[in-house]
This record gives sequence, structure tokens and C-alpha cells, in this order.
Amino acid sequence: MPKHWFDGWCIGLALLSPHHDWWAAGFWLLLLSVFAAARALGSADVLAISTLALVYGLEWSLWWVLCACGLAACHHWLAHPATLPFLTHLALAAAVMMRFIM
Repeated sequence: MPKHWFDGWCIGLALLSPHHDWWAAGFWLLLLSVFAAARALGSADVLAISTLALVYGLEWSLWWVLCACGLAACHHWLAHPATLPFLTHLALAAAVMMRFIM
């Protein structure tokens, strides 16, 4: 995904959201920055998680990340890929949660 499209999506979602949970977004930014610095997560993963936490809150984002981790684990168990692009699993988990939970 091109960087400018992703950044535009994050900014647009943050600006158009009716409410903001700044505490949740800050929590994810601080926590996941350690993993991004260690190259365990990409910066896009951190921004996506923080942006959706800003919009949906901490509880929803915790379940969402847990769902994405479960999907990534299943993907690794079934296919044994060399790398796991976590942003793809985050997108799939968001679609699952928005469809079946909200």
C-alpha cells in the first residue's frame, strides 16, 4: 500500500471520527513503538492500531489486536510463510469484528 494513501486514511479517519479516545491511541503508540523500534512490527501496523483505537476505544482495539494475532497464528500454522504481513491480518480482523461484533 502506498504510504500517502495509508497516511491519508489515518488522518481522514481521525478527523472524521465523532469521538476520540486519545488515551487509547497514546497507549498503543507508546506500547507498540518498542516493537517497531525492534523491527518486530512495521510503522504502518502501529499507526493502524493507534488510529482505530482513537476512533473505537481501548476495549475494542484490544479485542481487535487479539483477533488479528489469532488470525496470524492460524495463517502461520496452515501455510508456514517466511514472513507474516501483520497489516493484512489487522485489516481482516477489523472486517470480521465490524461484521460480526458491532
